[in-house]
Amino acid sequence: MKKKKIAILCLVLPCLLAGCSKEKGTADISTSTNKEESKILIAYFGRWGNTDFPDGIDASTSASVVIGKDDNLQGTTEYVASLIQERIGGDIHLIRTTEPYAADYDEVVDQNHQEQANSSMPELQSVVANMEQYDTIFIGYPIWATTIPRPVISFLEQYDLTGKTIIPFCTHGGYGSGSSYSEIRELCQNSEVLDGFEIEAEEINSMDEELAEWLDTLDIL
Repeated sequence: MKKKKIAILCLVLPCLLAGCSKEKGTADISTSTNKEESKILIAYFGRWGNTDFPDGIDASTSASVVIGKDDNLQGTTEYVASLIQERIGGDIHLIRTTEPYAADYDEVVDQNHQEQANSSMPELQSVVANMEQYDTIFIGYPIWATTIPRPVISFLEQYDLTGKTIIPFCTHGGYGSGSSYSEIRELCQNSEVLDGFEIEAEEINSMDEELAEWLDTLDIL
């Protein structure tokens, strides 16, 4: 009887999530099929998914876009998140802002500097309705002006993360993780923040072994 109930839940839950994933104010989650009940959330922010890029964008012209394993375009941070999910399971959540960022890179740089100067908290249109079920939360982002983008701060301050394990990962243009890890520790003082993973965007297609070794050191499964 117990196995029958679990089987029914596994069939119903993905349908419920799929039905509400793109509506404003609801969860934007891709559910793993590796576990009957996931306690791992892989949340990430990136320009891909938060920018109205023109049709036919070339991955070779943007550090924010990469060709994924299925020959489809993905954001670089999204690509790392998908590899983490492949290896350890979990649910993926895109941190989406209410207002999209500009397709022009220089405009994004200027907007980010202004958001940092004003300590802005961009409004998010995607939420995790059942955050309490997750014990471990990966937080992925590109490095903007040596630290985390402001929408990531909006996400971290939106929930009570007390007692949860927080694991950062980031993509960057050659300058490393900057002050992002220390800022996440400051924002998540009631959580356990583990050592993060950083990868230069240009090396993203050759990082599989390095990523696997990092995940093994976490010993979270």
